[in-house]
Amino acid sequence: MTDNLSELLPEGWFVSEVQKAASLHNELQRELPDGHLLYHVEVKVIAHREGTDDILCQHKDNENHYTVVHLTWSMKQETNKEFPYIECDGNFDDFLRYEAKFYNR
Repeated sequence: MTDNLSELLPEGWFVSEVQKAASLHNELQRELPDGHLLYHVEVKVIAHREGTDDILCQHKDNENHYTVVHLTWSMKQETNKEFPYIECDGNFDDFLRYEAKFYNR
């Protein structure tokens, strides 16, 4: 899927190039507290939504599992396991349905 990902992403989402993906992944790792859904879960950042702090992560152990995360940009580990906030967690179709429902696209 990553070969044609840019064609599949909803409006406003962009494939994260290597350096951008690394920066976003580093911030995600910095923010994750113990007990968070993604704590100690291996993911890669594959896309980001322009104008927001939302990133699309693909799980390394299941390439059909995606999580949309809203980063806090606190630049430190969060203390509440609800943050950074998970907006959507499921397969790619779940992600597309979430986007269509909440962003009318």
